[in-house]
Amino acid sequence: MPTRLEARPDRRSARGARAYAIASEVYPAPEGADDEALHAHRRILHGALRDAEAAIGQTAFRLFTRYEQELDTLAAEILDQQLLDGATTAAVRRIRIQDFLTEKSGGYAPPKRTVDLLLVRPELKAPKPRSDSWPEGQLHFG
Repeated sequence: MPTRLEARPDRRSARGARAYAIASEVYPAPEGADDEALHAHRRILHGALRDAEAAIGQTAFRLFTRYEQELDTLAAEILDQQLLDGATTAAVRRIRIQDFLTEKSGGYAPPKRTVDLLLVRPELKAPKPRSDSWPEGQLHFG
């Protein structure tokens, strides 16, 4: 059974200060707590974050291992949704695939490996500029 931290999709991909801020929203410090109580709360919060991070990592590993076995299906979904249309730079293509996988997985950040495996698929590669589209007199090496 997931904890309240694991259940939040925005926490699944959050790291560092953002993850801590989300945990503080989920488990706020008690009103009017003294320094000792606040210190104890921070220890509990860090423990909850550590436990949630471990559980999130395990779930993400299982999900993306399965997704890597279904690359054909994922590539077809990306093409059907036209997610890469107009994305001519590698950075934009990577971001769109990361966003797609994060949404599909319920908020789990995809590992670089899964994104790379999709980006190298022939049907998802950026189209090369046509050689007849270069202005006359401009040299093209490609």
